[in-house]
Amino acid sequence: MLYDLTLGRLDITAVRERRAIVVRPLDMRVVARLLGELGGVDDRGRPALGGGRVEVGDGYVVVPWLMPYPVPEAVEFARPLREASGCLMADLGRRELVTPERFEREAAATYTGGNGAPRIPDRASDGSGAKFSGQPDGRP
Repeated sequence: MLYDLTLGRLDITAVRERRAIVVRPLDMRVVARLLGELGGVDDRGRPALGGGRVEVGDGYVVVPWLMPYPVPEAVEFARPLREASGCLMADLGRRELVTPERFEREAAATYTGGNGAPRIPDRASDGSGAKFSGQPDGRP
């Protein structure tokens, strides 16, 4: 199963309905900075983390989270964003908020494969080496 992580200052009731309703937008300068440091762009010029598509919404962001392969870039993106903004983390597919404790448990599994052995990605973050420009569509 593939799970995305939605980060933002979200309406909790809307999360239960699988919707991202922003009650106060994220500082998109912080989002752009983190994507620029940790992400890349896909073959269509859209932001990506660990090879997975990033959706930059109106005041929120959705990143690849629990995938068949490790996405440590998503963990390294989500931590400072949550700390800087106080945003919520949500798994809209499961209609639930992701607690900081669950996030850290899953983050540890991302790095260790869940069994304590180091888990190292066998590919570049997105394969292109390109960096995210800060624009939602990847334009410079």
